[in-house]
Amino acid sequence: MLRFRKFTAQPHPMHRLLLPCLLLCCNLNLSAQTDATVEPPTMLEVTMGGQVKKISDGSAFDVNGTSVTARVSDVKTLATGSVSFDYPRHFGFEFDGSTGGMRQWSLDGNNVVLMLFEIDGAGEVKDFEEGMAERFGKKNCKGSDTSKRLGGQKLEGRRLDITLAGTALTVDILKLPSAEGKTNMLFVQDTKTDAGGTSDESTDTMQLMDRTIKFN
Repeated sequence: MLRFRKFTAQPHPMHRLLLPCLLLCCNLNLSAQTDATVEPPTMLEVTMGGQVKKISDGSAFDVNGTSVTARVSDVKTLATGSVSFDYPRHFGFEFDGSTGGMRQWSLDGNNVVLMLFEIDGAGEVKDFEEGMAERFGKKNCKGSDTSKRLGGQKLEGRRLDITLAGTALTVDILKLPSAEGKTNMLFVQDTKTDAGGTSDESTDTMQLMDRTIKFN
């Protein structure tokens, strides 16, 4: 029969030696850990020869003697049947196809909201302008002609300057190139700065779109 020996309250000399050893091991383990007060880096999974290797964003690894650095891109690419373009990675994404004959993509940043509409049929900028004015209240909106150059093409449209609850917004409604019998619209909404100017996020986003947009 296996019997357990009951120790007295006085610790055995071996226990006096074992306790510091355990504490030393714990200290060694803790020192080997990464800083838990800092958010862990984004991890990437790279498959090579059927084996999956996890690496942190921006770290280098070796591929057949060549040093390779991988990082998460700062942009994402929206590609629909009519247009494709890059937009900042931190923008939220939402798709709505609940309305027959119309598809809507919404990309939501801190100051900027991009809305892309693909419509099976004819549509005019003025119709969208009226709908937006009704949504925000016509007394809060002022319309004017506008244009933007994206991807080497000058896009015509209308701008709504909106003041609502002390917040100043602009909404540019631009008609995009589209196939016959279809209508593509791009809305660019921006929250103005305190000085009434365009936000930095809007400037950077439109420059990014200008460099990357392609019309199908």
